[in-house]
Amino acid sequence: MLPKSDPYLAIRKHSEERRQEARNNIIRELVETERNYVRHFEILQNYATVLSESGLVPRRTIHRLFSNSVDLLAFHRKFLAGLEVTNKLPWEEQRWGWHFLQAEEGFRVYEPYCANYSEGYLDDLYRTNRNPLVSNRVLQMRESLAVFDHLIHFKNELPAFLIRPIGRVCKYPLLIECLLKTSSRDTHQYHDELKSGLAAMERVVDRVNDVQRRIENMQTAVDLRRCVVDWRGHEVDTFGALLLDDTFVMSRTDPDARREFRVFLFERIILFCVDAPAAAPLNQHLNRPRRLTTPLLLKGTVLVANVRQVEPVGPPSLQDSRLDVWWEGKDGLEVFTLRHRWEGCRARWETQIARLVRECAERRAEERGARSRSSRVYARQDPSGGFDSDSDDTVTPESDSDGIQ
Repeated sequence: MLPKSDPYLAIRKHSEERRQEARNNIIRELVETERNYVRHFEILQNYATVLSESGLVPRRTIHRLFSNSVDLLAFHRKFLAGLEVTNKLPWEEQRWGWHFLQAEEGFRVYEPYCANYSEGYLDDLYRTNRNPLVSNRVLQMRESLAVFDHLIHFKNELPAFLIRPIGRVCKYPLLIECLLKTSSRDTHQYHDELKSGLAAMERVVDRVNDVQRRIENMQTAVDLRRCVVDWRGHEVDTFGALLLDDTFVMSRTDPDARREFRVFLFERIILFCVDAPAAAPLNQHLNRPRRLTTPLLLKGTVLVANVRQVEPVGPPSLQDSRLDVWWEGKDGLEVFTLRHRWEGCRARWETQIARLVRECAERRAEERGARSRSSRVYARQDPSGGFDSDSDDTVTPESDSDGIQ
């Protein structure tokens, strides 16, 4: 009599073979693309060295283009060596997560590179500037760079070389996540370590994104100074750093009264702007993605110190993730609603505004404590006692523009 066979054995075996094949493909992609990436950097670094030694290109331009690419190359040569060693081990001994965990601090070399990288700077070298002096310098630069087109073609290849590091660092979490799906805690002893490696690389990408966002925000704040037609007495230097900006369909008390605003969240103030009527770009030369070029009308402001609460409204949806912001206006507590296109955007705004509200509350508490301590000292020194009637904790709203028109 033949023994009974497990009807699911063949299915499980086939499934395991598919997982193993997928795992091998992912590891092969990780290692082979890393080899190509190092070769990419060697070509780029050779190009930068030749440019520097030629004396034809100013050192400032070389730094703007290549930044700390020397450090990136040194890091990735070492990183690749570790990948190669891990790849030679049997799967049961491969500690990919540990390798990425150990490299997390090393990946900080990307932060200065991403902070320095600018598509706009390359665009400036490609475009013809209306200013004759600038245009002549740009033409001279193009001619100097064209001499070395046999190494890397300045216009057709260099942009792809320079942006590749940003794309590469964002690829690692995707590869690790795919690798995680081919194993489990039961089948691989280093599965949890691989999860930790994924978390490490997600932190790396978050830091890189924060750096890029901070640089973009600095440029947006500079553009905003030029684009707002009338600042209505506001001192731009007192706003603090720009944290977020986006275009929203907004409503106040009446949910049906909606209007599109360009909203700018600074550390100390929220600005609400609309495009000026029949507005044309102030400078066609600056008409690039993420650059402000259209004249704007300042329609309202809310001091961050006057914001009392921020809360999401209802479950997120694909078209309308709403965020209510409550603030102390001239007529008492008021609210405006930001309608976000996607949940991630809403979460980012909620996090930033909530942090600012919390920090303002902490500062007010510290000021109350300091005043209380100084009052007790004064009371001990002056037997007559008493307090200054003006030394309260009230935050004074802006005189005539606190709110949204």
